[in-house]
Amino acid sequence: MEVKLRKNNDHFANANDKLSYSVMRLKGVARQQFLPFNSDVGSLGIQDVDAAINIPRTAFDVADTPAISQRKLFAIAQGSQPLNIFLAKGIPHANKSSMGNALSTSCSSNVSLLPS
Repeated sequence: MEVKLRKNNDHFANANDKLSYSVMRLKGVARQQFLPFNSDVGSLGIQDVDAAINIPRTAFDVADTPAISQRKLFAIAQGSQPLNIFLAKGIPHANKSSMGNALSTSCSSNVSLLPS
């Protein structure tokens, strides 16, 4: 939804059309988050894209994202997969956790993150 709201400005006549289209594409619980903002005249009570993006983000984002990302990072095992595949899976989690700087430093200086 965020990508659709931030891009494709030429597809919509105005901001209200863009927001209405995006909300109409939602289903279930995600769409219910916008029900309090619907008006009787068919327009949303949301004035800008950032406010519309913030509604589902506050409803569905996990408060402790860094800790969850760190657990996922530690759960990833390299096994027999190539290092580039392993790092592609691990770097996004490292960047969301406190391990982002340690991983990038380790990769650039060939220092191991594991205790010796």
